[in-house]
Amino acid sequence: MEDINFDIALEQTEIEREESIGRILSRPLEEEPVFDDTGNRVGFDCEVLIPPKRVELVPHAVRCVECQSIAERP
Repeated sequence: MEDINFDIALEQTEIEREESIGRILSRPLEEEPVFDDTGNRVGFDCEVLIPPKRVELVPHAVRCVECQSIAERP
């Protein structure tokens, strides 16, 4: 019985995670991406290179992780 409850909880967690990712990826851009002279995306606020892995995982990212954390603070 415990295995079934665990499986249900795990499945629900996965559904919620996928829905959350979908909401994030479907959000419109807050600002237009900024690129440096070589075509790499840089942060809207700090103009520091946004790591390619971040852009791959969050295609609409216009800020580095640090600036995004600051922007999301209340």
